[in-house]
Amino acid sequence: MSNWRKIAKAEILVSTSKLRRSRKILSAIIVALVVSCAIFIVPQIMSFLLAEFAEGFGIILANSFPGLMRSIMLILWLALTIIPLSNALEEVKIGQWEIMLSNNVKTRDILIGTFISKIPLYGLIVVFLASFMMSPFVIIYEISIIGQLLMYGMITLLALGSLWFSNVIAAGVQSKLGQSARGNDIAKALSWAIIPIVAIPGMALGYFMPQFSEIMGLNIFLLLPSSWAADFITWMAITFNGVNLPASFTLNIANWLGLPAVLDLALVG
Repeated sequence: MSNWRKIAKAEILVSTSKLRRSRKILSAIIVALVVSCAIFIVPQIMSFLLAEFAEGFGIILANSFPGLMRSIMLILWLALTIIPLSNALEEVKIGQWEIMLSNNVKTRDILIGTFISKIPLYGLIVVFLASFMMSPFVIIYEISIIGQLLMYGMITLLALGSLWFSNVIAAGVQSKLGQSARGNDIAKALSWAIIPIVAIPGMALGYFMPQFSEIMGLNIFLLLPSSWAADFITWMAITFNGVNLPASFTLNIANWLGLPAVLDLALVG
């Protein structure tokens, strides 16, 4: 077994140590519950909510669809980057790294192993959140299966990229802080200090959705990876819709998006 696989297995075992002998059974139950919620329960909840608030949500979509999608994907991107980073900084594991490196384990193997170990937990979180985030658009625009697969594929690609980026940053920060006598204290302080980076945009979208969505529609935000993913998803929504969107609406959205779908996909990839 390669070193990165051993590291990934060890990290998963440590993170699920509280489950002990029931690890496999409980893990299977959790996966089944999350997937069931994403496929059956969440769409039903969103259908009910849209039936109650369809008019207001439709107005927001008509005025700022790309900006709203960018807002949603921004929060997802920040959450998948900042929260794993915050968790990793709660304890500096520089001693653990030194032990592995002294046994001829490559830095690449450590990075890959720790990255792979995070995928199951955050993968379930992404599946659950993505169902909430995408269901309104899928229901309102009656997006085809192909369109949905492309949309969720883009979310998966963004999620993996965000986790990898977070993993690399966490390793670099831990390496620097490990050289300080107060490294653990500084890391814990940082782990709490960066949480508002996720909380503030989330609150802004919740309380000021139309205004926040309009701001996110500006071309300056094309510098963010989350905007590339969001614009690709928007392209898929209008391309594979089943409600025969007016040509004027489709043209307006196409003019609003800064880049073609192929380029958005290339940038995220």
